[in-house]
Amino acid sequence: MEKDRDIITVITDSRRPYIITAAAAAVLIAAAAFFAGFLIPKPIAAVNMKLSSYEKKNSEYIDASDAYTAVEKEVNKLNSRLTEAQEQLDDFNQSRDSLDKITEKNNQLQAQKEQLQNEISAKKAVLDTLSPKAAKSVNSTVTLSSGRYTAGENFVSGTYVIMGTGSIAISSDGKARVNKSLKSDGEKFTLNDGDILKIDGNAKLIREE
Repeated sequence: MEKDRDIITVITDSRRPYIITAAAAAVLIAAAAFFAGFLIPKPIAAVNMKLSSYEKKNSEYIDASDAYTAVEKEVNKLNSRLTEAQEQLDDFNQSRDSLDKITEKNNQLQAQKEQLQNEISAKKAVLDTLSPKAAKSVNSTVTLSSGRYTAGENFVSGTYVIMGTGSIAISSDGKARVNKSLKSDGEKFTLNDGDILKIDGNAKLIREE
């Protein structure tokens, strides 16, 4: 027995450095595993925080991008409305220019109209002064061909110088009082309302005032 113990002691003593080394390695592995439990979660948490931060930033970017797109659409709509408004303004300016031209032309025509009215008024005034003379001249000279005429109906009654070719007959109240040939230099006769003048030929009657 004692001999066996000595043999075990010898074997143990010869392997002691290896045993110590193995124990130390086991302790280091255990320590490493122990500390790893504290060290490993920290980088994962940091990564998660970074990911969360990126996700948050990405969400903000997406929101900002959506807002930018919406604003850009509104700007495009406003630009389109601005273009339409500019076109309407151009059309209005053209219409206003046309209206100004029409107004100017209307003013010119109005001025011409007033000028013509003034000229017409002046001519009418002259005509009014000439009308009695013209009427008097018309009424004072009558040209008649063969036929039967009544004073006061076919011509104005009065005293006439009658000249021409052919013959005339004048009757009053159905009674003949003149029946003679016409003279080229004329002869004076009085014709009252209702007197009948019969001409055989052509006669010119010039009424005396």
